[in-house]
Amino acid sequence: MKKDPIVYQYTEPKSPLPAEGVQPRVLFHTGEGHDEDECVYDCIQCGKNIAGELQQLNVGGADRASTSPRALQYRDVFLLTYYGNLHDTQTDDSGNVTEEASGLIRGLREAGIPVTILVEEDHTMLKEVATMEGPNDVFAAQSTEVQGLERKIVVFAQADGLNSENEDRGRLQAMSRCTAQLIWVKPPLPPPDKISH
Repeated sequence: MKKDPIVYQYTEPKSPLPAEGVQPRVLFHTGEGHDEDECVYDCIQCGKNIAGELQQLNVGGADRASTSPRALQYRDVFLLTYYGNLHDTQTDDSGNVTEEASGLIRGLREAGIPVTILVEEDHTMLKEVATMEGPNDVFAAQSTEVQGLERKIVVFAQADGLNSENEDRGRLQAMSRCTAQLIWVKPPLPPPDKISH
């Protein structure tokens, strides 16, 4: 392995690991319905695609027989970014919308997924997230805001061009919050002539 001052370069093992676990689900911010001129955070279609993955995992579904483990709840999910402006709808004092929520958040909500954006300064909300109390919502936050907390499902929405040392560390930190299923939303791959080796 090639050593970076912070992060070791990953190489594919020659044989499977004994406890390899569930493969990450990877979604790309490209194709029909996606506005590729916008960042992943601002894409309504990416939000809808994430919702589809959560529904396939039966998140928010009804509990089965009493002997079965409980169904995954929305609060079992983090939607994390390394940096970015995930924000909720902003209104003025009269209740008029001054800014729409991020496209990713709108796409999730349009698909019926309840989402709460974690506000770093809101200590009550942070406590509710840490103790799994409060609303049964997917919690969206920057990965630095939930250090030390884990969820069964983590959706990591990657910004364009993660290539600096700090961004790699932030990506790995966000992904390490996951205990069962990782969903990774990536920007479109650059054209082959633009890839540096």
